[in-house]
Amino acid sequence: MVFAEHALAHHSYAAYDQNHVNSVEGTLKDFDWSAPHSSVTVVYVDKSGGAQTVSATTGAPNTIVRQGFKISDFKAGMKVELKWYPNINGAPGGELALLKLPDNRVLRGHGFEDFGANNSPKADPAKAK
Repeated sequence: MVFAEHALAHHSYAAYDQNHVNSVEGTLKDFDWSAPHSSVTVVYVDKSGGAQTVSATTGAPNTIVRQGFKISDFKAGMKVELKWYPNINGAPGGELALLKLPDNRVLRGHGFEDFGANNSPKADPAKAK
């Protein structure tokens, strides 16, 4: 008889700059609810008035559900605040830190335990882009 141990996948976050958090307020374009990683895409207006798009990857649906969310909570067109750890190679987007919905509920991504009740990131928000 052979017993199988539960395998735990280890995902590296080396591709993301965990010392900086970027932040935008914008409109939810898409929430891709899929395994092994879901992702969120937000459209926002940059400093020059142009529309920009940013995407951030996050956990699988089961990690999102454990935070009390369901797929219907993420509606295209809703106003959101997105915070993410940027890609270390400078490419747009990165890893979700948090997504704040219009009803003030917050979906926390990797490192969410580092966000206190005031949703302050572990990185200095003054350095966020």
